[in-house]
Amino acid sequence: MGQYLRFLFITGISKFSQLSIFSELNNLKNISMHDDFSALCGITEQELLTDLKPDIERMAKANNGTYEEACAHLKRQYDGYHFSKNCADIYNPFSLFNAFDAKEYKNFWFSTGTPTFLIDILQRTDFDVQSLDGLTATDEQFDAPTDHIVDPIPVLYQSGYLTIKGYDPAFRLYRLAYSNGEVRYGFTESLLPALNKHIIW
Repeated sequence: MGQYLRFLFITGISKFSQLSIFSELNNLKNISMHDDFSALCGITEQELLTDLKPDIERMAKANNGTYEEACAHLKRQYDGYHFSKNCADIYNPFSLFNAFDAKEYKNFWFSTGTPTFLIDILQRTDFDVQSLDGLTATDEQFDAPTDHIVDPIPVLYQSGYLTIKGYDPAFRLYRLAYSNGEVRYGFTESLLPALNKHIIW
């Protein structure tokens, strides 16, 4: 199959485990946290304000608000993802386009379902879910394939619950927090109750 492939883009929420040197996929380059590619899988604010301006105007009109109010609502609800140290703010395209379609600032992301694998990891590691806003992480913590997960932080980041909010080059530490209002609401209203159901008191 390798002779037919020149370029292949694989995306997902977890790191692709390293394969054998004899595998045809043994030369993967992980671009997940490179500044040059950090806006590849989302919508930047510039793209939103230029390419999607008519959608924002329709959203504002449908909600009896101004263009500026619609921009502020969209930013608070769906913006805030960062995929590298120096990444521009990225909007969640799934939620953004659903909001434009419904003409409402609803929570769309969590309607896709509660990830049971994340609940299992949080339970297994006895992770303090109250400490999510303001966590720190190293490069090494992000670099864990899912078949060797012992720390829930990479999965919380990879699945969109946490995002990069800052970077300290002196200590090589990333500061993590909820991405936006939609994620914060979804975590407290969807994931946390689902996690509590699995806990035996």
